[in-house]
Amino acid sequence: MNQTIAEIIGRIDTEQFEVQLVLQCAPLFVGLKPSNLLIIRRKYLSRIQRLLQNSKIHSCVFHLTEKNAVLFLYERGKLQNYLSQKKNQKFLLKNGYRQSDPEKILPALRERYNRYFREKQNFPHEIGLFLGYPLEDVEGFVKNGGKNSLCGGYWKVYENVPAKRDLFRMYDLARETLIQLAINGISVAEIMEAYNMKAKNPSECE
Repeated sequence: MNQTIAEIIGRIDTEQFEVQLVLQCAPLFVGLKPSNLLIIRRKYLSRIQRLLQNSKIHSCVFHLTEKNAVLFLYERGKLQNYLSQKKNQKFLLKNGYRQSDPEKILPALRERYNRYFREKQNFPHEIGLFLGYPLEDVEGFVKNGGKNSLCGGYWKVYENVPAKRDLFRMYDLARETLIQLAINGISVAEIMEAYNMKAKNPSECE
């Protein structure tokens, strides 16, 4: 973790749900990623959904426990464009996904994700592609069982280290910038509006 970010986090209340949104999803909010997983206290679930109601960010509840909720947040157009790339479509087909429209295939991914917790079946590592990770790193992770990576950051890297480190630095900068805004009283709604994340007619994956 970037030292500046670590110092900022040490000074804020990470129990605040808007702070958690910024901490976990800053690259999504600024347009660097098409999607993000958000792990939040279950008691904040309805508040998160209301906050995102008039934004470009769609939400899909992936997993619930007694205390926590796991949400898959995504900007539909960007995610569909990414999944529709020829090499990514081939990977999805190989893993049993026959669509690239997020709203048609996310329920299948969610079921696999929940099956892992219910039945201790294999974790669906293809989720990395849905989160916008480069295909070569997703495939490298699967092939190596999560070992032998060349470097780590927001995911484990197996190819093109310099470019991935540059990208990780951009992610760090996004987090640092949005956290600074949040602790200075700028709301997540205002942040999304500033980064053109406001929209009409959002949808949710129930």
